[in-house]
Amino acid sequence: MSKMQKSKLTFFDSEEKLKTIFDHASDAIIYVDRNGALLEVNYKFLEMFGYLVEEAIGKQIGDLDFIRDKDKLKVAEYFHTVFSGKPSALFTVKAIRKDKTEILIEINANPIEKKHDITGAIVTIRDITNRRLFDSLLKEKDVLLANAQQVAKLGTWYMDFKTNQLTCSEELYKTFQIENHDDLDPDRFVNLIHPDDRDMVNNAASHAINEIGHYNVEFRIKLPDGEIRYLRASGEILQDETGNKTGIIGTAIDISDLKKTEVKLRESEEKFRKIFENANVGIIYFGMDGTFKDINLKHEEIFGYKREELLGKRYDAHRFVNDEDLKRCINLYKEAAAGKPARVIEYEGIRKDKSKVFVETNIQLIKEGDETVGLVNILQDITDRKKLEKKLIASYESLRQSKYVTIMGLAKLAEYRDFETGKHLERIREYVKILTTGLKTLPKYADYITDDYIEDIYNSSILHDIGKVSTPDSILLKPGKLTPAEFEIMKQHSVVGGDALSAAEAQIDGQSFLALGKEIAYSHHEKWDGSGYPKGLKGEEISLSARIVALADAYDAMTSNRPYKTAVSHEKSKQIIIEDSGTHFDPQLVDIFIKYENAFNVIRKKLIDTL
Repeated sequence: MSKMQKSKLTFFDSEEKLKTIFDHASDAIIYVDRNGALLEVNYKFLEMFGYLVEEAIGKQIGDLDFIRDKDKLKVAEYFHTVFSGKPSALFTVKAIRKDKTEILIEINANPIEKKHDITGAIVTIRDITNRRLFDSLLKEKDVLLANAQQVAKLGTWYMDFKTNQLTCSEELYKTFQIENHDDLDPDRFVNLIHPDDRDMVNNAASHAINEIGHYNVEFRIKLPDGEIRYLRASGEILQDETGNKTGIIGTAIDISDLKKTEVKLRESEEKFRKIFENANVGIIYFGMDGTFKDINLKHEEIFGYKREELLGKRYDAHRFVNDEDLKRCINLYKEAAAGKPARVIEYEGIRKDKSKVFVETNIQLIKEGDETVGLVNILQDITDRKKLEKKLIASYESLRQSKYVTIMGLAKLAEYRDFETGKHLERIREYVKILTTGLKTLPKYADYITDDYIEDIYNSSILHDIGKVSTPDSILLKPGKLTPAEFEIMKQHSVVGGDALSAAEAQIDGQSFLALGKEIAYSHHEKWDGSGYPKGLKGEEISLSARIVALADAYDAMTSNRPYKTAVSHEKSKQIIIEDSGTHFDPQLVDIFIKYENAFNVIRKKLIDTL
């Protein structure tokens, strides 16, 4: 027996070591017999579904009632396929926790053979609820971009329902050993699928098209030279804006080597070895001296080092972690060695080829009885997730900047007509931010005024006088008091501004960033007692955003020079606002103004007009 073989056996001579890995896997794992009775469950299963171990062990899957009634037949058919020895696909279904909440799960079952007889199955269950929510959020931004990120470096394809045309990436043509791209039409694609798997693939595609909108499936293909290869494929149904299904976009990866490994594993009677090797997380088993005792295939995939390159060497012989994160990882190792509760951290790893990989990891202590024998390190490759998170953050930031530039551009239209207002827009939005932030401290508005609301009203408040672009210069710039007729014309700017923003908002699908600007433009001259214009709204009939801007605008008008008047002092303006509480202004807003009046005065002095 070689040293390598002895090293492999060392880890597995103790079932307790593997039991620790089993119990602390990041996915729920159960071991069922052919009748569907649960013989083993790990901690993640109990946590995911809310059961106690004594409520699960020995029970039938159906007795636990975590599969909805309408899905039980499909689940039964799935396990019938598994126990028949046929290739089984990843299976996605909604499940019910003990507390009756629903989660979306992905099931992958592998049969266990003993002396050529299938005696049960190892079932991995992953909660993909958040992943689906995240995917949905990305698709709202750009469906094709999200799928392109998900299928990076994989074979990809697109089927157009209207033209019945199949388009594939270069990688997929290579997988199918097809040199002439025109040769791979839908019919030939189907004919390349192994005859025994065609119905399964067709059913998965049909189920996706007609019901759930997506699929994940594993199947065999028979190449022109007679070779059998295994593929793992996924697909998403695409729809246009009217809800019509336009096609399928999908990915496919050759997993033949992985399948060959699975065949060898099924020949072994060691159930925990199957779990170890087939885990979709990287696993390292360390001795207490810090040497590698074993690693699984996923770890090889994540970091690029083969098992034989690491076994027997210390963990610090290869740098898997960059300098910035190294201290955090060492502290995690020390905490685990000291018996402290495991915690999860993320770090930026370094692959053998020096490329970067983002990893989520935790370390657990392994004991045999009272003796500490090693540590198990469980790792999850989260590189794709990090890239998508970064893309989403960049997209949001770009959208935020676009909104700001659009709003400022619109607001400047009015300001350029009325050049004597100087830094009026800058002051207004700062005053508005002070008032809105102050209101958030009141229980009445704690839930309504969010950080997003504060940012939106900060930007949109400067649109309040956009309607002045329609006001004649003879009235807008008149140095004296307006006549009643002139004032009636001036009052129209609130309607003109609101209508303009309303028309622009109608061209935008979904929640528009112009919504607050429209409210403010229409109603910032309304008064609390109903004596304002254009509609004579009263009290809380006036939108909160307009009430806030009304006070901020009035303060700025009083403390700034205008063609028809000179500025008054902060103290005089404050006294007028207090006197108009309950008539012109919302009393609660006046209270907030008084509380933060010094902040108003600081902004007034800092952004004073220099004409």
